[in-house]
Amino acid sequence: MNPLPTSTNNPKLQSQKSHSMYGAHGVILQTSLLVVIAALVFWFLLLPKQSAVSAQRTELSDLKDTEESTAAMLTKLNNLVQVLDRSQDQVSKLDSLLPLDSRPTKIQVMLQRYVETSGMGLANINVDYPAEESIIAAGDPELLKDPFSGARTRRIASVTLQITGQMNQFEALLKNIETGSRLFDIKSIDIKGQEDGGLAIRLNLETYFYLP
Repeated sequence: MNPLPTSTNNPKLQSQKSHSMYGAHGVILQTSLLVVIAALVFWFLLLPKQSAVSAQRTELSDLKDTEESTAAMLTKLNNLVQVLDRSQDQVSKLDSLLPLDSRPTKIQVMLQRYVETSGMGLANINVDYPAEESIIAAGDPELLKDPFSGARTRRIASVTLQITGQMNQFEALLKNIETGSRLFDIKSIDIKGQEDGGLAIRLNLETYFYLP
């Protein structure tokens, strides 16, 4: 009886087995190379693009948020402008309360009107500005064109008012000053009696304005 062929004594079978092993190793090697290449492509090509796309999406989202915020602010500003347009009387009162100029004639005319409506007699009005505050902004055309553009500071004008009359008239004058459109602070009051029974009053005031 002839012995069965085995891989050890059959060259043909050994050759087939070797080819099969080499083929399997080749497939594994090719698969590994493909995996490595795919990983390199993802790492060096796809991942940077993915990061760039993600950054662009984040930037786009931020731009949308900024646009919405800007639109909301613009709406509020438009509403404020409309309120301002409807409040010109209040704006005029505010400008009279703390004006943007230092013209003494405004102060003199206002106080003279207060004295006359109270029934008192006016002896003298003096408006005094310290040297560093005697500033007239009328020579600056740009500032006149846009009076709220420049930075301004609060300045003080001292006012001396000499008047004559009765106590009830003086009370009426004080009421005019306190309820008037311009801000006055009473610093001192000097009252003297007269021979005719009336009063001679010296009233020291301070008022304010804004200048560059």
